[in-house]
Amino acid sequence: MVQVRPTVQTHEQIMGHIRRVQDAAVILAKAEWVPQGVGDDLLHQAAHHDCSLYCPSEFQAYQRYWVDLQADDRTGIELDNYAITRSAHHACNAHHPEHWPGAIGGMFASCILEMVCDWHADLTPESKWLSVVEANIALHNLESIRDTIERAAAELDGPEDREVTP
Repeated sequence: MVQVRPTVQTHEQIMGHIRRVQDAAVILAKAEWVPQGVGDDLLHQAAHHDCSLYCPSEFQAYQRYWVDLQADDRTGIELDNYAITRSAHHACNAHHPEHWPGAIGGMFASCILEMVCDWHADLTPESKWLSVVEANIALHNLESIRDTIERAAAELDGPEDREVTP
């Protein structure tokens, strides 16, 4: 059996995530309720989604936390180190509410839609899409944009809370 190098595995994970974000962005950009300019901006943003993950510091931290370590080996120190990198990632990626002063106050519509695409791209086979949406609305205090988020969520996976297939 051929052993996959950790850097290759890390690249595969990142590229897979970015492709899933881009696929979801195409779906939302085509939605009749999304203005053309917002859809165009969303597609442009999706083409560059999470590019900061390829900066050496982010890439190395991502690989260490998600590829090199098993869940049981992630200590508080590892989590703290990853949290620092994660904060830097949020600061330079506008689809994260943490990027914006006052969270979502000035967040552009295309960034809100990219954020929903990002959540969708992170689904696992065990995930229930609408439960993920609800958890993120609560986590990021996004109640004021719930209608937009729910509309995008329904566009991506239908209105019912069905399980995602692998």
